[in-house]
Amino acid sequence: MNVPEAVAAALTTPVEVGVPTQMFPFLTVDDAGAPHCAVVSSTEVAVADDGTKLFLVLGGRRSRSYLEASGRATLLAVEGTTLHTLKLTLVASREHDGVFAAALQVADHQADSLGIALVPLGFTPPPDIAERERWDVTVAALAAIRHQRS
Repeated sequence: MNVPEAVAAALTTPVEVGVPTQMFPFLTVDDAGAPHCAVVSSTEVAVADDGTKLFLVLGGRRSRSYLEASGRATLLAVEGTTLHTLKLTLVASREHDGVFAAALQVADHQADSLGIALVPLGFTPPPDIAERERWDVTVAALAAIRHQRS
């Protein structure tokens, strides 16, 4: 199953300082079976050229350990009036300069809509966001996992 075009478009919208942008909830399951949520921006996610995989960078240790333990996660994205739910399966991973990079395949996609405009979870990036979030490392980690054979 491929990443739907509407989701790919949302995930590849560049983050710009001072411009409100969507954050994407990334859910895993903790050791007790409860949901654990992290959020990622489009800077931390890439879509494979053929649309068959997502590449994602996680800085948090808990999200990483839960993803590695279960091999599954869910990513949410809003586009217009639709909530997209992507159920993901871990197919490859690597450590890169202190961050965790993952290749994920879409196992299932659900698009839910009542035709009502949705407001996605978002943030307005401050001027120091690239340094604070180590985006240079994120970009390098995404490139490394993209080129890793799974």
